[in-house]
Amino acid sequence: MVLQNVGNEKAPIMDTWWQTETGMHLISPLPSAYLKPGSATKPVPGVAADVVDENGKPVPLGKGGYLVITKPWPAMFRTLYEDEDRFKEVYWSKIPGVYKAGDMPGKMKTDTSGYREIR
Repeated sequence: MVLQNVGNEKAPIMDTWWQTETGMHLISPLPSAYLKPGSATKPVPGVAADVVDENGKPVPLGKGGYLVITKPWPAMFRTLYEDEDRFKEVYWSKIPGVYKAGDMPGKMKTDTSGYREIR
């Protein structure tokens, strides 16, 4: 585990989640947040995210699913250059009404404290 091998378990390791398409970190610890190894913590204030199954239904805590952004964020891409249809198909049509991050199918979990973990 990185925490044991870097900094002798004394250096804080911060994880985040973002994509170029989101324009910024969407899941990231705030300066005063408790850091949990292996977790990107919680969505930043104002970002609405969830972990759902392939039908768009929220999954129970601790169960893997797909990360979705349920409310568009101002920094997010609005289209792909000269290919708006592809943008809608790739990010907005797999689970209607939400932005689906397709780069980690079934790998996102939410623990009992609400922290997001990518496995």
